[in-house]
Amino acid sequence: MSSDVNYTAAQIEAMADEIRPPVVGTALTEAQRKVLKEVLKGSNTREMAAVLGISEKTVKAHVSVLLSKFKCDSRARLIAKHYRGELK
Repeated sequence: MSSDVNYTAAQIEAMADEIRPPVVGTALTEAQRKVLKEVLKGSNTREMAAVLGISEKTVKAHVSVLLSKFKCDSRARLIAKHYRGELK
């Protein structure tokens, strides 16, 4: 059984602001936290680079670190884990 959930941009922004603090061992830098917030908002690499004022290469590096730290194989899985409260 699958149910579609539609969120408004404001709801997504509010949820992205609720990044749960990681447990010991997955501490994030300020830059990683900012990139994570953008990932949770659904921003693509180019959008993140523009918003954060960093290069796309740097965004990709931060995303790779986040995926590794949270044992995810995709941005989608990272987002899903966040909304299930599993980012630890």
